[in-house]
Amino acid sequence: MAKCEASAEVMGTDHKRKENQQPIVMMLTDQQDIIDRLTRIFVNADSEICACIESETPIATTDIESLVKAKLAARKRGVKLRYITEIKEGNLYYCRKQIGMITELRHLDFVKGNFVVSDKEFLSVPLIPEEGPVTEGIYTDVDAIVLQQQLIFETLWKKARPAEERIRELERRYNSQEKFVEEENNKKQQKIIDRIYLCMKCGASFIYRGEALQHVSETGHDETREFPFGNSI
Repeated sequence: MAKCEASAEVMGTDHKRKENQQPIVMMLTDQQDIIDRLTRIFVNADSEICACIESETPIATTDIESLVKAKLAARKRGVKLRYITEIKEGNLYYCRKQIGMITELRHLDFVKGNFVVSDKEFLSVPLIPEEGPVTEGIYTDVDAIVLQQQLIFETLWKKARPAEERIRELERRYNSQEKFVEEENNKKQQKIIDRIYLCMKCGASFIYRGEALQHVSETGHDETREFPFGNSI
């Protein structure tokens, strides 16, 4: 998704439907229009904005300046921002940044597609393309549709987990993977015969690293030197 900014005109637009004004249902076919509409939702919201977005969306949108400003301004007005996404290792950095801008973030597996619903507007965008701009979106302020999407979001929200819980899970998994790699490397090193290990306290010598480490553990002799083959002792 190519990054772009919302126009100054949209930033100042207020959503106040006149008494006889017809509701809007609009197809959006330009990325700039989609960004503008999304920014306007943040500007117009009175009480709450809820978003359910796929895992690639935080990567594509978190640093768009106009959206950042609109989110922070909405928060300052007291608007509650709740987001659902699939938190993964690949978007963890951006999810952390989102946490700093919104009220609450939750994790839900296998989220596909994107929608944002406020107290009076709704915007839906299909899957974010890996390359190229987003060219498909639907915007509406039809009350019945807005209410329906609010209810759908609440159903998903109840199934989602707190972001902090998911982040801790990913951190534990990452640490376990690092430990596994380290242990595997140690095992490989223990089987390699390319040096002699010599205890400088008792003179014992070993050809496997594992044996040298075991000797240190059993005797407390912690002055062990390594002499690679080809070097003089």
